[in-house]
Amino acid sequence: MPHNSAGGDDEFHTLSMVLARLEHELRSPLHAASGFARLLRDRLSDEHRGLVEALCAAIDQIAALVDDLNPATDVAAAALSAGTVGDAVGRALILVGEQAGAGEVAVVVSGGPLDVSAPATLGVGRLTQVLVNLLTNAIRHSPPGSQVTLEVRQVGGQWDITVTDRGPGVLPADAQRIFEPFVRSGPRPGTGLGLAIARSMVEAAGGSLELVATPPGVGASFQVLLPGISPAT
Repeated sequence: MPHNSAGGDDEFHTLSMVLARLEHELRSPLHAASGFARLLRDRLSDEHRGLVEALCAAIDQIAALVDDLNPATDVAAAALSAGTVGDAVGRALILVGEQAGAGEVAVVVSGGPLDVSAPATLGVGRLTQVLVNLLTNAIRHSPPGSQVTLEVRQVGGQWDITVTDRGPGVLPADAQRIFEPFVRSGPRPGTGLGLAIARSMVEAAGGSLELVATPPGVGASFQVLLPGISPAT
């Protein structure tokens, strides 16, 4: 039976219209929530302002992901205009702050010198999601009183981002399996989707996400390599 390409085109068009409508309908309430949250932040004392900063970061992250729903968005233009690597790092640190505090884990940023004003290759929303996934896993597997390191460097025209914890590490037999959907390492709770989603996002941008080999029992280290974005000429 011949393939009905017209039918496939119709289905794609319908899906595109649905996503575009969803993106449009979500944008207005998100903008309103963002505006009210920032107004509240500006009127609070320093003692309580941090809580609203976390709320603002969460709203910004949802808004950035909603932007990705629009299939008409030019990917390269979105990556250039959506935000910087510094924006993504800052937002990710805010979003994992409560979890780190509850687990008594310190998150330390290192690396440089680097130009954090450079555009985020993935777009700020997706890069933030990748960082949050890696940091959340690292914090979850870290013992109280330990630290998680987020190292951000620019090497040879590309971004080298590494998240390292001091937990039990990953068994060699699980080194590749943990990137498969619904596969979890260790007894800690989770869906087993975070690493799979993060790797797919990074690879879609021409990069890689790998587990760095470390001695057993001394923690886990995940490295993201992303191509840089050349300035427009």
